[in-house]
Amino acid sequence: MTENRRMAGYKLQERGPSSFAFLLDSQDFGGYDGKYFFRVALTSYMHYFLNKLIPPRPTFPQDMTELEGKVMQEHAAYWQDLANRKIAIIFGPVLDPSGAYGIAIIETDDESAVESICRNDPAIKAQIGFRSEHHPIPDPILRR
Repeated sequence: MTENRRMAGYKLQERGPSSFAFLLDSQDFGGYDGKYFFRVALTSYMHYFLNKLIPPRPTFPQDMTELEGKVMQEHAAYWQDLANRKIAIIFGPVLDPSGAYGIAIIETDDESAVESICRNDPAIKAQIGFRSEHHPIPDPILRR
C-alpha cells in the first residue's frame, strides 16, 4: 500500500516494502505536470537481475535431443522452485525469431547469490552447450 508523508517540502512516497522515493511539488521548483520525481536515495535492500540462458543453437526448441529435453525438465523444475521461494519473479522461454533463449528475473537480498543460482542451473551444470549471462537491474519500477 502506498503511503505518502510530507517532510520539509518533500513528499515521501513508499514505493514498495523496502524502498522510498521523493516527489517534489511543482510549486517549489516549477514544472508542467505538477510534480518532479527527485530520487535523493533509493534505500532498498533487494537487488534484481536479468538472467539470460542461451541454448546451444538457434534451432534448439525445434530439434532438441532426448537428453536436452530431460535437462530442460530439470531446468524448469529448478526455476519453479526458485519462483516458489520468491527468488525468481518470472522465468520462461523467449521466442525470438533470430533464436529462442530463456530469461529469468531474480530478486535477492544477496548479490553474490546470483552467480551461484545461475551456475547451479541444471542446463549449465549438464555442460551440453548452454551458457548463461546475468546483468543487474539497478532501479526497477515494480508493480504494486
